[in-house]
Amino acid sequence: MITALDHIIIGVNNLEQATRTFNEKLGLIASGGGIHPVGGTANRIIVIGDTYLELITVRAPAEAQQSILDRLSKGEGYLNFVLSSNDIEADSAALRGRGVSITGPTPGQLKAPGGRTRGWSRVDIERPKVLSVTVAVADLEEATSRFQHIYGLYPSAPFSGEADGWEARMVSFLLGQRGQHIELAAPLPFSTDLVGTELLPEPGALSRHLQRFGESLCRVTLAVESLQLSRRYLDEHGVTYTYLENERPVLWIHPHQSCEAAIMLLEPSTL
Repeated sequence: MITALDHIIIGVNNLEQATRTFNEKLGLIASGGGIHPVGGTANRIIVIGDTYLELITVRAPAEAQQSILDRLSKGEGYLNFVLSSNDIEADSAALRGRGVSITGPTPGQLKAPGGRTRGWSRVDIERPKVLSVTVAVADLEEATSRFQHIYGLYPSAPFSGEADGWEARMVSFLLGQRGQHIELAAPLPFSTDLVGTELLPEPGALSRHLQRFGESLCRVTLAVESLQLSRRYLDEHGVTYTYLENERPVLWIHPHQSCEAAIMLLEPSTL
């Protein structure tokens, strides 16, 4: 069964610079990485609890998938997220049984600079602690039905994004026993015509994300022990963010500070 969020993929143009940005500005230190022998890419790994962020770049454009070249041509930022399975063969069969077109399972491999290798098996669907990933969608009802059909997960009732300080209608899918979620977020109708910046959670930013990138990952939410300590650290390192003193305080790190990857922080006690 699908058990958790395995990792979140952030596409960057300069891997060394991105690694320094996450280290020096956000205090997130890469502890591994290497090159993928197939696919023309290289990465750095930032472990956060049982999940990790993968910073990935194209090292050999002639070998890279066209999809990653197209996405990076629009700018850095989130590429995708990957789910864990405790039985990938059974989950693959279940996906096919629901009529979902998949590729795999196929093996993958990473070669670290010291010569060590790490392998895995993956399935691609065609078309502190990490709490959730949020996918921007245009039609919440249609996307909810589609995600439920593809992943075999059950959605929450729709809810407002007001608690996080943004104008969105949302649905959440619980993953396994770790309390992690996949979220879908659609802009409110009146927010599509608002003019402003592209910085989430500002009005109109979710609509502009959809216009620029289409349906895609737009946010990762991390749990931190103390927002006060997080703010102090970010201030000391010159990181710009939006802090919202709501009933549930949240902090949005501006995407420009994290390779165009919007990150929201909150305290577990406020969930």
